[in-house]
Amino acid sequence: MVERIITEGSKVELQRLASVAQNRREGTDKEVKTYYSLVSEVLDEDRIKITMPLEKGRIVSLSVNSRYNACFYTPHGLYQGRIIVVDRYKEGNIFMLVVELTSDLTKFQRRQYYRLGCTMDIVYKKIEKDAEIEFTRESMPDANEDGDEVSREDYIEGVALDISGGGMRFTSEQKLAEGDDIFVVIEIQYKDDKKIYGLNARVIYSQPLTNHAGKYEHRVEYKNINGKVREDLIKYIFDEERRQRKKESEI
Repeated sequence: MVERIITEGSKVELQRLASVAQNRREGTDKEVKTYYSLVSEVLDEDRIKITMPLEKGRIVSLSVNSRYNACFYTPHGLYQGRIIVVDRYKEGNIFMLVVELTSDLTKFQRRQYYRLGCTMDIVYKKIEKDAEIEFTRESMPDANEDGDEVSREDYIEGVALDISGGGMRFTSEQKLAEGDDIFVVIEIQYKDDKKIYGLNARVIYSQPLTNHAGKYEHRVEYKNINGKVREDLIKYIFDEERRQRKKESEI
């Protein structure tokens, strides 16, 4: 079953079980540290090889016998399960972990984090750490209140590869660092209605693309996103997914 669900390259989010359990015991909603990794290989029905997590470009060394709640982003949706680290080693220049499932994988849906694969042109610009830009007509590139053009000099072009109500993955020719704050502008077509959104976000992952010299892949999480804007994005994502499924079924 695991080999049919999880594939090489699947994104993995890890949260230490002890931290999750502490929140439950205390009845609190404190932020639990999340580590990001990628599936390298499914070894068998219980064991999976993943990359050692990185944080701000540095390796986060997870200990053997440490236990985590794992969320796998797969072509079939989100799957969650508990794991234990059973081995760690270096493979070439990459540090690896072998983890073992200690529970069944269960499918679940976090509407906020469900990602829609896409190819969408975006523009963005770096902003000061912890700064935020208020989304107004005047803050958009190429337009002001009168519709006159405003310089795009500060904006960098990129291509979104997937989006969610919580963040996005995109590529660009600019090198970013984990922890950088950016302002992203996206344009979404809702049937006959076009909407433009400006989103404050923080970079949580940024690495050069292996087969594309001079290009980088970035993952960002939105910061203090307006609830109505988040719901608009989520609605678009699920409507678009249904539209794509319907189109595929008609082929």
